[in-house]
Amino acid sequence: MSALPANIPPRCMSLEQACEYVGLTNANTFQKAVDAGIFRPVPYRDHAGIRKTVFDRKALDKALDEIGGLTNDDDMAKRLLRERINGRAKRGKAAVSYPAPQH
Repeated sequence: MSALPANIPPRCMSLEQACEYVGLTNANTFQKAVDAGIFRPVPYRDHAGIRKTVFDRKALDKALDEIGGLTNDDDMAKRLLRERINGRAKRGKAAVSYPAPQH
């Protein structure tokens, strides 16, 4: 149960929460996107010093903006990565496919 009001999403999310936030229904699909470098976890240590993996809401928003072509600061490496993932998906080798931005 969250102490935050319902209209305020948490800034840091678990893998499952991040998966739901970006609109994916399968955590394995989200993990494949993480492994491909599309979404990046944030290293975090809780108050007891235990390392946890969390996903920053703003970083997720930025990644989605780049995937959707909603930003002008898309660098060449990320574009090439998306094209590589899309190419694999077309050949049936990847479960995650994201469209290249349209400019």
